[in-house]
Amino acid sequence: MRKQIVLVASLLAGGLLAQAQTQTWDPDGNSISDGGAGTWDLATGNWMTGATWVNGSDAFFGTGSYNVTLGTGVVVHDLSIAEGAGTVNIQSAVDDTALTVAGSSTWNLGGNTLHMVNTTPDTRLSMTSGETLTVTGGGTFNTGERPNDGTTGLWDVNGATLDFQADVLIGNQRSIGEFALVKLGANSTFINQRNAHQTFNNNWEFGGGTITFQNNWANNGNITVNGTVSGYADEFVIDMATPTSGNRLVYLNNSAAYTAGTNRIAEAVVQLNADHGLSSSVLVLGGVSGKNSYLNMNGHDQSTRGISNDIGNTREIRNNAAVTTSTLTVDVEAGNSFTYSANFNGAGVINLVKTGDGTQVIQRASGHTSALDTLSVEGGELVWNVGGSGNSGTVNVGINGTLSGSGILNGATTVAGNLMPGNSPGTLTLNDALTLESTATLTLEITGTDAGLYDVLLNDGGDTLTAGGTLVLDTTGYTAALNDTFTVFENWGGFSGGFDGISGTDLGGGMSFDTSNLLVDGTLTVVPEPGTLGMLVAMGGGLIWIRRVFMV
Repeated sequence: MRKQIVLVASLLAGGLLAQAQTQTWDPDGNSISDGGAGTWDLATGNWMTGATWVNGSDAFFGTGSYNVTLGTGVVVHDLSIAEGAGTVNIQSAVDDTALTVAGSSTWNLGGNTLHMVNTTPDTRLSMTSGETLTVTGGGTFNTGERPNDGTTGLWDVNGATLDFQADVLIGNQRSIGEFALVKLGANSTFINQRNAHQTFNNNWEFGGGTITFQNNWANNGNITVNGTVSGYADEFVIDMATPTSGNRLVYLNNSAAYTAGTNRIAEAVVQLNADHGLSSSVLVLGGVSGKNSYLNMNGHDQSTRGISNDIGNTREIRNNAAVTTSTLTVDVEAGNSFTYSANFNGAGVINLVKTGDGTQVIQRASGHTSALDTLSVEGGELVWNVGGSGNSGTVNVGINGTLSGSGILNGATTVAGNLMPGNSPGTLTLNDALTLESTATLTLEITGTDAGLYDVLLNDGGDTLTAGGTLVLDTTGYTAALNDTFTVFENWGGFSGGFDGISGTDLGGGMSFDTSNLLVDGTLTVVPEPGTLGMLVAMGGGLIWIRRVFMV
């Protein structure tokens, strides 16, 4: 049998190695760790039984509130706080004094707050590259508000990893940002604690649940993320608000390596400084009443699994790069449907591409502030319920795509797939030419003779409708009557081409649609007999049938 021996060594003040022991904080000497203030150094007996600190030991704090003044040369391994409502504040006696962590260690917060105070003087943390500090037990790890000047106060943790498995992590680029990797455990929140722009060059890794980025300062608390973001989150929330502030910028300078169920911009301006800075997840704008949410594409491309919006004030997807086009690909999975009723805006233009077998609804009665450059439907269904000036740009519907809705399209529209005007039924307005290619299927729904009970393709006048492919007349729920007439192609300047086939003309009860004027004046008329005009003529006891065929 082979024995495996694991030696856990800790650094001692004299440079010796020994197994870690646990020392309990007891500055008042009552043999109970129940709060209190004192100095943590190598000479003061503020530990249980009046002991002085032995470097490399594990530190234990009981329940209560603690104000600990850190002396020089202190080395700690594991640290734990008893469960209960309490706070351990650690602040150095001399500016830039560091608490050194011996090896890979675990700090259990017990649901409390551990605060490394960084006002004046600064309190630093020091770790060896390649080691990991794991923070567990719920609660808050506050790594400090800010260094007191611009050149000192950096945590000496370069190359180390912070594995945060508690609730709330507070810090800034000079503390949290100095780790090589920060792992955010399930349902944890990182709060940027600095009233100036912060650049984080470290990498991040998500560990599931809801991961939230927040801001804790009223002014200028912007964040630049230069590192790679990996891992998984059910929802990644960017909420950069404070009680007295407006929006805050988050700059994403790398392509995302994480996956998520949803990316939510609750209250912030998120700017892409690289293609696909967010994961290709469902994008939600909003979630905070009365607040603003923006995605600045900034001339870059982004893919999503759908776009939608929640409560809020101004919510916009915009391209703020005036000379560079951004492409937003909406790849909705089969069985899913999302509705985006917020705005598109910006000095630059956006190409919107719908893929996937699911449904994306774009609706906004007043239209968008800025027009899309192109609107492409390559798969699934895009429901366009945008009013105002339409703002669609040039429209292309691929052979596997379906375009429907009761909005306004203001660009030339070419359909190789399915066109289904209306919202069961309704009017789709086109302010430019419509071309139905040979593979196209145009479905017109007719349920009654009143306006709004049958589909209409409406033009603003002067444009040409070029017919092709198949016309399907869906008359489910319609009770036909002779001479009923429907103008389904309204106000077009002219027609060309022809349909290769028309289905649904037989209305039953000896009636049919006459389609002979469809590409003349855009009308369908109910006439006797399905596809024929049957005339029974008695001539000397004989029967003569005169057949009339209606074709377009």
